[in-house]
Amino acid sequence: MTGTLPYMSIANLDELAIKRTSLDDWESLIYILCWLGTFGINDQDEKSVDTSKHLPIKAWAEGNAESSAISKRNQMLSMAFVPNIVSKILTLPGYGFLQNLLDDLRRCLFENEKLSPFGRGTFEMTQFELSRSKTSFEEQTKGFLDEHLDKNILDPFARRAEFEKKISDDLWAVMADAQQQALERIRQQQQQQQQ
Repeated sequence: MTGTLPYMSIANLDELAIKRTSLDDWESLIYILCWLGTFGINDQDEKSVDTSKHLPIKAWAEGNAESSAISKRNQMLSMAFVPNIVSKILTLPGYGFLQNLLDDLRRCLFENEKLSPFGRGTFEMTQFELSRSKTSFEEQTKGFLDEHLDKNILDPFARRAEFEKKISDDLWAVMADAQQQALERIRQQQQQQQQ
């Protein structure tokens, strides 16, 4: 395992026995953008140690790989991401767009609606949870990209890895949209400066 804890994908941190794909790189990009958005890109924007020591994102860098992975698994869930990570993005000019971009990238990677519930999230569904479900595995995966995957593959990271190209295409579309929005902001700023 190599890399810097705050930026490593969960699969790399946990040394999961699944193939590494570009999705690990996309996940790392999300963490890098979260980190830079929270702590600043340069010395002028940087948060002080006192104001940042209690931020949930700090757990990504403290401790070991296991604790970093646990923190990321919990914070990448939709109910935790906005209050714990996105809401802590700097409110300085030039940072605001990151909030929507990060949430869009996270949703696309971790909660992609083209995948069944088994391909979403950061935690493996247990056999117990499956047995309590009122609908069969086949019914829950029908119509989704992963409907023909082996039903013994319950790890969402492994399921997503099988559809790397399609998910990467979705992530590229999110980035292309963000690029268009950024170009529009630049154009509007230039128009305002000319007036």
